[in-house]
Amino acid sequence: MYLAGEGMRARTPGGGRLRLTIPTQVHEEPGRGVRGNVDGRKVGLGKAGWLAPGALSGKAEAVRRRAAEDSSSTVFVAVDGRLAGALLLDDPIRVDATRAVCE
Repeated sequence: MYLAGEGMRARTPGGGRLRLTIPTQVHEEPGRGVRGNVDGRKVGLGKAGWLAPGALSGKAEAVRRRAAEDSSSTVFVAVDGRLAGALLLDDPIRVDATRAVCE
């Protein structure tokens, strides 16, 4: 996604444009995630159990297992208290990591 300055716009891979809204009433809970309001909807990113307690679906659990197998991290997305998606974050070890640590 490509972010532009004024008006916060995003460019999609197909070249289309999306209007981004700056969230309001943002609250961060260290170690759990962040919540805020976007266009009148409650949006959160973070741990599934914190975003939607008791609502961990089979799909969400499968995403979590897949991420663990790939040594990735998951960030779940909730909209209005319901899980809506997940981001899988991967940070592979760089080839020159040993040299960088030794220096």
